[in-house]
Amino acid sequence: MVCSDKDLNDPFVSIHHTYKILFVCSSLGGGGAERALVNIINHLNRSKFQPHLALFQMGGEFISDLLPDIHPYELNSRKNGFTKRNFSRILDLIRLIRDLEPTLIVSINWQVNLVTIISKRLSNTSAPLVIIEQIAPKEVRKLIGSDRYSGLLRSFYIQKQM
Repeated sequence: MVCSDKDLNDPFVSIHHTYKILFVCSSLGGGGAERALVNIINHLNRSKFQPHLALFQMGGEFISDLLPDIHPYELNSRKNGFTKRNFSRILDLIRLIRDLEPTLIVSINWQVNLVTIISKRLSNTSAPLVIIEQIAPKEVRKLIGSDRYSGLLRSFYIQKQM
């Protein structure tokens, strides 16, 4: 592999480096997104990638399917109320991002995405953030009774930087 000066500054170009990937998800309950996440984490080449998993709630039917080298971090706040609980999760995720210094952050599921976007911005990390939204905005409106959520979430999405 031949590296230019530009490549030496790129966090994704390295010969002997493992890339830390932080996956953030609500839980490993019985959905298709959760099953796919466990498959991705379990099949990452450990000589190149170091997967980490943060969950809003520990548990779910797929938790036992994780390989033994994965020890999920729990961001489960015991606080009452949607706002207090998620504010606590934001603070916990900021600390985790700063401690782990991941190369990449991947957020899965609609509620988790907003918490992860805010946490990433406030942690001042340069790690790219990949957002995976597995639920249609129409379904979100049904869940929370508002058209505003879809626009709010997308207003936080980070635009591709050139």
